[in-house]
Amino acid sequence: MALKTPIQRFNEWQKKDPEKVFLRQPIGNEWRLWSRAEAWQQAASIAHYLKKFPAHSKIGIYSLNCAEWFILDMAIMMAGHISVPIYPTAGRSTIEKVVKHSEMKLVFAGKLYDWEGLQGLFDNLEVISFFKDKSGFESITDLLERTSSIKEPVDPLPDDIATIIYTSGTTGDPKGVMLSYEAISNAIDTVGKSVGFTEDDRLFSYLPLAHIAERFAVELASIYFGACVSFVESLDSFANNLRSVQPTMMFGVPRIWVKLKSGVESKLGGQAMTQRLISLPIVGGWLKRKLAKLMGFGHARVLLSGGASIAPDVIKWYEQLGIELNEVYGMTETCGLSHMNLKGQRKVGTVGRCFPGSECKLSESGEVLLRNNSLMLGYYKEPALTDKVIQDGWYHTGDLGHIDDEGFLKISGRVKETFKTSKGKFVSPVTIENILSNLLPVEHVCVLGQGLPQPVALGVVLEASTPDERKSIEQQCEAAIAQTNQQLEAHERLTHIYLVGEDWSPENGMMTPTLKLRRQSIAEKYQPLLSKDNSKPVCWEVA
Repeated sequence: MALKTPIQRFNEWQKKDPEKVFLRQPIGNEWRLWSRAEAWQQAASIAHYLKKFPAHSKIGIYSLNCAEWFILDMAIMMAGHISVPIYPTAGRSTIEKVVKHSEMKLVFAGKLYDWEGLQGLFDNLEVISFFKDKSGFESITDLLERTSSIKEPVDPLPDDIATIIYTSGTTGDPKGVMLSYEAISNAIDTVGKSVGFTEDDRLFSYLPLAHIAERFAVELASIYFGACVSFVESLDSFANNLRSVQPTMMFGVPRIWVKLKSGVESKLGGQAMTQRLISLPIVGGWLKRKLAKLMGFGHARVLLSGGASIAPDVIKWYEQLGIELNEVYGMTETCGLSHMNLKGQRKVGTVGRCFPGSECKLSESGEVLLRNNSLMLGYYKEPALTDKVIQDGWYHTGDLGHIDDEGFLKISGRVKETFKTSKGKFVSPVTIENILSNLLPVEHVCVLGQGLPQPVALGVVLEASTPDERKSIEQQCEAAIAQTNQQLEAHERLTHIYLVGEDWSPENGMMTPTLKLRRQSIAEKYQPLLSKDNSKPVCWEVA
């Protein structure tokens, strides 16, 4: 296969049909549209400005999802530089480490939650704002008004670094994953053939573009296959934006699918009432189609779930509405390429089979090992760490898994997250959390047990202001523990669930920017609570 870079592919699309809409940005009740030609022209002008930096300079993009994000990423590639995306939810210390470690020359700053709170963070860098605002920085609009287009985009070598993606760092400092143009080209070509992307697809962008999943499944897919991308305006407008777009393909993390499910059930009178209504012989069929359209999936043909395991009950719930949810698996270090349940060829409870050209096996300890032609070049400035995780061409994922006779992979936990109880028994918390997540009335759940006789769970409850609400939650939690314990071995069974009122977020260090649990931080914070002698199975942090 001849190497085609993202810029080469998009250039082909914009020459084929320059006026076709490429990007759609919601602004209130209106949509700002970018044609392929306009996006190309803006990227080429910004690239011309970026040529003032030495070749292969590191250029940061720090923003929530928006059309400008895509345009800037293309401009960085056109100029022969390396993009370094920064999570918009990253804490100050993480951003400082990424900026310093990557040797960033310039950062483009756009839509953010708290720009003022981060003032001074980029004092030693050139900063260009996405928008004309009060920040005092030059804006992209200013840049476009005074800059001509680059004459010819830089033509990179296959093993040139296209981007450095810093992992979210659940157990330590983020690591800079170097991905080459060849790795990206190989991965997107493989996935494109398996999924069947076309220029008629409508994609919806809302998950962080600093993460490999959104970058790959939405941005790169649209650039390579000519699809149209619509963006979410804000969290408050998510449901309306999604319903308006009616994407044909969408990637989501389990929490998104669970929240959409819960939203439907709450409007229909609860889980039991929803089940009764959609089971009705005639009305049920009409209601299922109506619900799919109201959620935004009236024309969906491929819906993917990844980033963490999703409860099989959630997948089966969507099935009842005629919506097939396919679980996928991949790592930043493999350019997102690994496993997928293909439409019509899936096994619920697994992440699917390997993509063509990829290999997977288990180590003696049950760790998942991957090998394909899209492996990272290594961790930036970390050769020893690179050698530790890539041995004989196999990437050691740190995940525990099982491969069945048909080649379907099931992820059972993380090597580093497995803990030992005081009875000397090893427990994988992820397996238990996957069961609990669909049963508990909580925002987040974390299973702990290092040094305890039996595992316990922590759950975040943000709305329980009355005694009746608290009592209802307690009853649901007791039922969830009982139901979960029936599916576990004796040494895995939960004795308590502790309910806490503080949300877990990247800002308070309890979660990564990609909303994964920082288990060690959570354990340290709530250790005094877990050490108390409680006779009740459901315990509140504040009695």
